[in-house]
Amino acid sequence: MYIHDIQHIIKSRYTDFSIPADVYKFTVINYIKGGERVLEIGCGRSEFMIDAYTQAGEVIGLDPDAAAIEANKVVNTKIIGTFDKLELLEEESVDIVVSSWVMEHINDPDFMFRHLVRVLKKGGYFISITPNKYSIVTTISRLIPNIFHKKIVKLVWGRDEQDTYPVYYKLNDGVSIRNYSSKYGFDIVDLKFLSDPSYYVFSLKLLDFVVNLHRRLIRERNFEDILFVLQKQK
Repeated sequence: MYIHDIQHIIKSRYTDFSIPADVYKFTVINYIKGGERVLEIGCGRSEFMIDAYTQAGEVIGLDPDAAAIEANKVVNTKIIGTFDKLELLEEESVDIVVSSWVMEHINDPDFMFRHLVRVLKKGGYFISITPNKYSIVTTISRLIPNIFHKKIVKLVWGRDEQDTYPVYYKLNDGVSIRNYSSKYGFDIVDLKFLSDPSYYVFSLKLLDFVVNLHRRLIRERNFEDILFVLQKQK
């Protein structure tokens, strides 16, 4: 059973549980008022955000995986490559930049922020959800060499090996997010930690036990995901 299935089972049993991906999507929807130009970093092949972009004027997708981005039916404009390819976009031409579970793969945050600052309009937003560097899951992941991640992620969480990339966790905690925001002229509009016990449910028979144990033992600072909203200063 994939992690997404487990999340929905938890949500059906615990009405106060919010799936982090849904929290991220609803956050993005709240910032799209109508006609905005949106840039999605690491858009891949996913159609998860299709209903979030209904009011957007244009959705630009950036991804280094040519096959994945070509299969994407959500974005209007497709850019194959990394952040240097954003040179194709005019300065201050994007209203909102979004990313989901991508920041953990960024090895050079300065390189990324320099390009984002250039293309993002003054007052524009950068919205992202990413693993918390100090969660149990990420702590274990950091101890395992990247070479083994594909097999483990496929075995434990059912994600395709081709969609698993090296991780660095350089922009995955409150301190680093605040530091880079200040360095590149962003104000932090929102920064919160999201709980997701589904990472630890390997048997549905133990689901309730795991969820309740998670609630008792895991502090907010060690929750599994971080959602942040940054605004480029005007």
